[in-house]
Amino acid sequence: MFKTALLMSFCLFSIKIAQADFVAGERYFNERNYSAAFSAFLPDADAGDKRSQYYVGYLYLNGLGVAQNSQKALEYLNASADKKFSGALSLLGYLYDQGEIVPLNKTKAIEYYTEAADQNDPGAMLNLGLAYYTGNGVARDNRKAIELLKSVPMDETRPYVGRYLGEIYMNSSEPNKVELAKKEYSRSARAGDIDSFYYLGQIYETQENNLERAVPYYIYAASKNFAIAQYLLGSMYIQGHGVEEDLIKGHAWLEMAANQRYEPAQEAMEDLDKRMTIRQSEKARQEFNRIQSEEINKVESPFIAEERAEKERLEKLQKETEKHRRRR
Repeated sequence: MFKTALLMSFCLFSIKIAQADFVAGERYFNERNYSAAFSAFLPDADAGDKRSQYYVGYLYLNGLGVAQNSQKALEYLNASADKKFSGALSLLGYLYDQGEIVPLNKTKAIEYYTEAADQNDPGAMLNLGLAYYTGNGVARDNRKAIELLKSVPMDETRPYVGRYLGEIYMNSSEPNKVELAKKEYSRSARAGDIDSFYYLGQIYETQENNLERAVPYYIYAASKNFAIAQYLLGSMYIQGHGVEEDLIKGHAWLEMAANQRYEPAQEAMEDLDKRMTIRQSEKARQEFNRIQSEEINKVESPFIAEERAEKERLEKLQKETEKHRRRR
């Protein structure tokens, strides 16, 4: 009886130590102190803890806190996946999906993604949802894709989820697809996905025929270094489309996109250079520097501007209503 109680106490003590090591490892990992994290995780990983095995595998895979070693990474990841740890299943699915560390195997990738998604692993649900949308290793199924992507938490770590959903809706046969897409793009944009501002601009211009409302979204995306938006904005200035014609500004925005090696912008800028005088080229260079140093950081989110305008409209309406009541 005494020995049994002593053994149980020892086991509980060991579990507490293991838990403490794991908590410390996670803290070090989140602080990006990867060498300390590796040292904390390794003993528990070697003792068979599936969570620690996943982290050690991840660190070996990426060469964080330890020399990169794909073989050891796979040993630990497979050991964790054998215990059905969702993080390891999801990561192995990705590796088989990419075919760089292990032989390309879309069937295995889908199997791993599915197992991890069944445990609500966000990365697995995202990748599996995209697979169903694109038909990558599985039959295309938009409804399954939407169902999976809608289950992925969207925050600052995955602000782009709504953008994927928006694209799926826009390419679907849903009768209200534009409104559905706009809602998802808005969610992503508010979460910090810059691309979604551009796609919202596209919806306002091409689907709702509201170029005036589209322009602030293009400008905001361009100000955040989204090359396609910079190219589009430059072209709009050159053509006087939605904004006042201005070759100087147009050249400046094209140059920003061209500096990111966006080929359409490079070609458009070369064509514009042939049409501009030396004086115009000098002004374009000055405007480029001015926008970069003064204007870009001052561009306001269209959401903030629209919310402020709506607040002002409601306040004005309230004042007019009160004024009307007094007259009565």
